[in-house]
Amino acid sequence: MVKKLLLSPSPAPESRLSHRLATS
Repeated sequence: MVKKLLLSPSPAPESRLSHRLATS
């Protein structure tokens, strides 16, 4: 789920949240 969002180059707030959670 998170990986898909990270792979998708989308400047959306959800993507940022996912990235933050993934890096956390």
